[in-house]
Amino acid sequence: MGELSQTIGKKLENFGNVLFQNLGWELLTQDLPIDCTRSTHKSSSSKSGEKKSHGIDILEKFYNPFTARNEAVIIECKNHQWKDFIPSNLNLWVEELLNTIEETIPNFV
Repeated sequence: MGELSQTIGKKLENFGNVLFQNLGWELLTQDLPIDCTRSTHKSSSSKSGEKKSHGIDILEKFYNPFTARNEAVIIECKNHQWKDFIPSNLNLWVEELLNTIEETIPNFV
């Protein structure tokens, strides 16, 4: 299943790159691992419970005419089965994205 998820993730990244390029967005980085520096970030998959790293699938920059400035967005390319879309999993996925944003901001600001 892991290999299939990885293959699907790569296809989603390629699709995303083409889509966002057509929107005039600029790719800032792709497949970027970021070491986790915060002990408060937890992982259900590690034995210690601490998160070792975060990853950015795609980070894009675009001009927002409403704020009159450049902004960035992190795009996660994941493959989940429909039955996995339950409130507890959604909360975990959002929390992981927030943790990734917390780690990313010091690297790009």
